[in-house]
Amino acid sequence: MLKFISKQWRGDAPFWLSVLVISLLLPWIVILGGLSWLGDFTIGQTPSNSMLTAALLFALIAAVSVWQLIGTWRATAKTKAPSRSWFTRWTGRAVALSSLALALFAFAGLPGNMASYYAEATDADWIGQQEHSVTVDGDTIVITGFMSWGLHDEFVAALRDNPGVTNVVLDSPGGHYAVGLRLGDMIRAGNLDTSTTSMCGSACIFAFMGGSHRTLGEGAKLGFHAMAGNTQVALDRLQAHAANLLQGAGVPEEFITRIFATPADDVWYPTVRELRQANVITDVEG
Repeated sequence: MLKFISKQWRGDAPFWLSVLVISLLLPWIVILGGLSWLGDFTIGQTPSNSMLTAALLFALIAAVSVWQLIGTWRATAKTKAPSRSWFTRWTGRAVALSSLALALFAFAGLPGNMASYYAEATDADWIGQQEHSVTVDGDTIVITGFMSWGLHDEFVAALRDNPGVTNVVLDSPGGHYAVGLRLGDMIRAGNLDTSTTSMCGSACIFAFMGGSHRTLGEGAKLGFHAMAGNTQVALDRLQAHAANLLQGAGVPEEFITRIFATPADDVWYPTVRELRQANVITDVEG
């Protein structure tokens, strides 16, 4: 493999292999496939992990793009193939340049994404700037406010420092989807119960669903709506991921369909009967 990499870099790889495979196909596979994988991988990841993974992927994209361009440019030099026509040689170079252009286009979105990840990691984004609290009352952890990454870290510490906890009260209008997912995973792993005394909505639902017993307090509500995303591709990924989780928890398809039919700027509050029938709650107080 190293010999082949070196051979391409020197421009000694077979001309059509260099042009059609290394410059035409490989960059598109690495860039488009890598970005698609990154979109799936970062769902549920911490912002720090997302930043590191994105940096490594784009470093690979940069390396492949430069490697294919230099190698193909050298392979199409007149000194390498004096009998090859100028049209063929410059067609090969045009292919290499187009792949480099694709990489540059992909890189255009990197600064904004990294800034977004950093803002989430430091709670400098809108959700992180909203109030929240994580308190311990006997065997219960009480969560209020928006689900930011700061709240996530406080919840991790509360679980670590209070091994006798058996219940988590969730009174949150939502927040980061990944925070809700991770709280739900920790609640599920600890075989804890969940409840809400006022309202648990949006991303909070995925934390609530981690409970072994899920109790709706007297007068409390659970709020559902479709996912929000920067692009349609991101939105489709998030909704497919959320749908799989809900299906795995035994939530009926018609209930899930109703969730995603509710616009992201609206909220659907199912009745107690609907929540029971959909296997979302197991108990009701009052």
